[in-house]
Amino acid sequence: MFVKEVEAEAGRKTAGGRWGPRELDVDILLMGDKVVSEPHLVIPHPSLPFRRFCLLPASEIAPGAVVPPEGRTVRDLLEACRDPLEVFPI
Repeated sequence: MFVKEVEAEAGRKTAGGRWGPRELDVDILLMGDKVVSEPHLVIPHPSLPFRRFCLLPASEIAPGAVVPPEGRTVRDLLEACRDPLEVFPI
């Protein structure tokens, strides 16, 4: 898969396990109105509604983007998000 190749080229190692530290982690959050559910790929990303660090930048780019299948906008999901972590621009 292309994304895994990009991560590997950036130096990502798999030895740290699924939740371990990594040099680069690429997730596909949305792909228009497409819904994909395959063993190694789920779009929209299942954790998107719960991750402020994903929703905040997405809301700056496309606040009105509709997240399938529920049909809520990125802005609505951000307003409802209970993730307590702060997000800082870099």
